Amino acid sequence: MNHLLSKLPLRGVIILPFVAQLSLAVGLTAWLSIRNGEKAVNQISQQLREETAARISHEVTDLLTTTRLINRLSVKTIQREGLDLSQIRSIADAYWDYINTFETIYGLGVGNSSGDILAMFKRVHNGEPRFFLEYSNGSTGGQYLSSRLNAQRQVVESTLFDRHIDARERPWYQAAIRAQGPVWTDIYLSVSQVEEYSLAINASEPVYAEDGQLQGVVSVILDLGQISQLLEAINFSPSGQIYIVETNGDLIASSDGRNPVVVEGETGRRLPAIASENRLVRASAIYLQDYFNGDFGGIRQSQQLDFDLDGERQLLQITPIQTLEELNWLIVVVLPEADFMAQIYANTRQTWLLCLLALGVAILSSLLTSRWITRPLLQLNQKTKEIATVNLVSGRSRYSLASQGTLEIR
Repeated sequence: MNHLLSKLPLRGVIILPFVAQLSLAVGLTAWLSIRNGEKAVNQISQQLREETAARISHEVTDLLTTTRLINRLSVKTIQREGLDLSQIRSIADAYWDYINTFETIYGLGVGNSSGDILAMFKRVHNGEPRFFLEYSNGSTGGQYLSSRLNAQRQVVESTLFDRHIDARERPWYQAAIRAQGPVWTDIYLSVSQVEEYSLAINASEPVYAEDGQLQGVVSVILDLGQISQLLEAINFSPSGQIYIVETNGDLIASSDGRNPVVVEGETGRRLPAIASENRLVRASAIYLQDYFNGDFGGIRQSQQLDFDLDGERQLLQITPIQTLEELNWLIVVVLPEADFMAQIYANTRQTWLLCLLALGVAILSSLLTSRWITRPLLQLNQKTKEIATVNLVSGRSRYSLASQGTLEIR
């Protein structure tokens, strides 16, 4: 080492150790920046997934709880006011009040023991509410009449459909009769003419007379498109996705706004998440199906996972909505790691640039400093050599100057 240093000029001896130490410090700073950034991404993404899933679970639970509460109010109204459900339109006044009071209501339905059916729906079109009253009973000859109402409950237009709908054949009616109490139906394709091929679920409850005789079934219709709108409104990641599935893998709602129904001719069927048109939803659903061997029914607590999609890491959390006793719904939150790493990479590039700038400034400073230090020595060395040369030529001295060490004094 000493021999190597002796071969270097003094300027190099001053600059190289300083530059080497500074370069090491710059490299360590950049590496630590990347490592700390990755740790921060993992922590933030984990927290974000947990908070997003918890928020969705809370909002969906509130929506479903309100749905059941409205259903209970309908039953109490019928019993308190002594409404006769054999006259199916007798409940229309109460339904009109409910549908204008509760913003989350999509529709209300009732069917009596004779098979008559009535439903009332609310939709917002261009910022204006639209109301629909649909029913089938003896007055319509068993056909299905759909009427659009204005805000004053006046009929704007009516359409009579040549088909008969028996309330007793509807899933929401049958489910309440089997349960003999409040119950959720399976998800089904809505038969309403308000919006074709939409998924719905009903909270149903049977209505009994004082003598225990069945009068009919009341039902609150929950359009699952509302849940998709809820998910779509959550701004949690630039390119992430949120969706809710049943344990069989069928989509209930998703943040991409697509209707989870496959239209085939004049009929429709439910869409499995693995067949979604959304690339991230489809890929994550396929991954989950493989990870859980196609059995989502055993998921009892949140799990955070990750998988690769086209070489990019995707962060995922699957969470059961545990507040729903009868409904086995699962929330899936998935987001690309790149959504977080983009800022980390930008910060890392900035760190590198600042470190390189500092290194350049330090090198320039050390060059100027070494020049300031070595310049007098170089001048002394030069003069000493000139004196030695003169003495040797004139013969006045028998000695020559022997130099060791750095080049500046040789």
